[in-house]
Amino acid sequence: MGIMMKRNTEKTERYKEIAAWGLLAAVLLMLVLLNVLWGDHWIDSDMAAEMVFSRLLAQEGKWIATENWYYSTEFRVLYTQLIMTPLFHVLSDWHVIRVITNMITYLLMLGAYFYCMRPLKIRRTVVVFSAVILLLPFSETFVTHMQMGNTYMWHVILILLAFGMFLRLAGRDGQGKLSRILTGILYVGLSMVCGLSGVRYMLALQVPLCITAGVYILKSGEFARLRKEFSPENPWRQLHSVLSGERLAYLVYSLLGLTAAGIGYVMNVAVLGKRFQFQMYDATNFIKVFQGVLLERIQDTIGNLLQLFGYIEEKGFLSIRGLISLLAFGFLAGIVFLTVRCSRLLAEEWKKWEAEEEKGGRQAGRGSMQQAKQESMQQEKPADQTKQQRKILAHSRFILWFFVTAFVLNTFVFLFTTSTIVARYYITVFLFVLPLLCIYFTYEKLPLDRLLLTVFLCGALTLTTAKCVYSFIDKDKNADKRPVAAYLEEQGYTFGYASYWNGNIMTELTDGAVEIANIHEIDRMDLFTWSSPMKYYQEGYHDGKTFILLTAQEAAEYAQVPVIAAGKAVYEGQGYVVLHYDSVEELWSEVEGKTLAE
Repeated sequence: MGIMMKRNTEKTERYKEIAAWGLLAAVLLMLVLLNVLWGDHWIDSDMAAEMVFSRLLAQEGKWIATENWYYSTEFRVLYTQLIMTPLFHVLSDWHVIRVITNMITYLLMLGAYFYCMRPLKIRRTVVVFSAVILLLPFSETFVTHMQMGNTYMWHVILILLAFGMFLRLAGRDGQGKLSRILTGILYVGLSMVCGLSGVRYMLALQVPLCITAGVYILKSGEFARLRKEFSPENPWRQLHSVLSGERLAYLVYSLLGLTAAGIGYVMNVAVLGKRFQFQMYDATNFIKVFQGVLLERIQDTIGNLLQLFGYIEEKGFLSIRGLISLLAFGFLAGIVFLTVRCSRLLAEEWKKWEAEEEKGGRQAGRGSMQQAKQESMQQEKPADQTKQQRKILAHSRFILWFFVTAFVLNTFVFLFTTSTIVARYYITVFLFVLPLLCIYFTYEKLPLDRLLLTVFLCGALTLTTAKCVYSFIDKDKNADKRPVAAYLEEQGYTFGYASYWNGNIMTELTDGAVEIANIHEIDRMDLFTWSSPMKYYQEGYHDGKTFILLTAQEAAEYAQVPVIAAGKAVYEGQGYVVLHYDSVEELWSEVEGKTLAE
């Protein structure tokens, strides 16, 4: 009877695993179709900048970086250019290049996620189902910056890989000496790359890792005993009992990662900052905590948290969009429940393990040496299994506290510093909700609770994903730009000027045929050197006719500005105006008191 039940359970588990892989394949197929058929619907100049940058690298015969580019907020070492640049050597269709890049990135992200989850030894079915959520475009933020825009998938990949290496090093997961050395080298190298890329990666991984390692020690039973039994006569021995086992491993490898990242950041500031043009973080200050500033930061943070999970502002309460907004609150409430419940489940499991260990220690003390040896030989395999279970449990607790720590740390930075608050910055934090889900379904024994959470997740994610996919297909945010992009290309314009959000996007829509330099203040023709090639702003770069691309609103507002008044309107439609100039020199001759060189 027991054998038959076991076989039925294994058979059911196989069916579940097949279903999980099938669902994952279906989501990947959906993403392929979205990319191929509608992939450029929501791209903007920020996303297009990565393609312009990669083409510049290909033209210069480089792969990682170039001194001839104005970077934005981060110097990204390992990013989309690793895939796009080689593709630009063999392909000319920008849409095809973007599609291929996204497809490869999906697979890399899945591989990184499975690599990170492997040390937890969680059932494959659960892990695969959670990987489906990683790929679901269930909010506009995720569609824009993850699945379609691909501005944050590489952040996720690097963090998952580094965290997976950290768990392997701290847990000594059956690795040989050579394998551990290789993992350690890669971990240090990847941590250094994170530091080279700027503060954002360090706030997402290395800093919360170190804080979590400290929290893990402070919450240990050994530290509690040290507080009660501390003796100044022999402090080192007592301290050694606290700093041992996985506690020491977590602390050592988190500090190793932070040190490597710190070295990378020093190189970022001292070396790369002098060689390349990108925004530094030295201007970030603590805010004023009065005159309503803190309240405004709190409002912005809460608003961005809600937007991350699909909140749609200024839409009807009793509508589909209103329901989606309510589900954003539901997602946040669910994460709070998941965090609290996992904390209790893991605490209960840890207490059981400690009780069994203490009981085993007392039994070993009462028995004879020979009996203890015989029992040790008989129980060798179970003892190894127990040790492995303890390690997995320790990893699970560490991930829980890491998620809480990362959330608190990043929220503190958003609230009390002048750093930018945007929803996408939370992606690398809430990424660790997926391991928490796996942990929950591993340790939760209440079938009704498991069922209710499963039903909520399936229903909410299906509805929000369906809404986002429909909106993505139905709403082409670049529909008004396509006619003017086609006009510029057909009329032989190859270089011009526009505000930032109408710049790089035009270059991508024309497969690189039309290049556009950014204008910050149209009335003064202040150039905005941001996410674009330096050559655009250099005197003598372009010969022949040129243009200024304006929105209809900009054209009306700045109609009396001399340089705008001097231009010949050759296109008006879809909310855009194209002003023609015979040359770049003619254009700049109309700008009072300024030349292109300035």
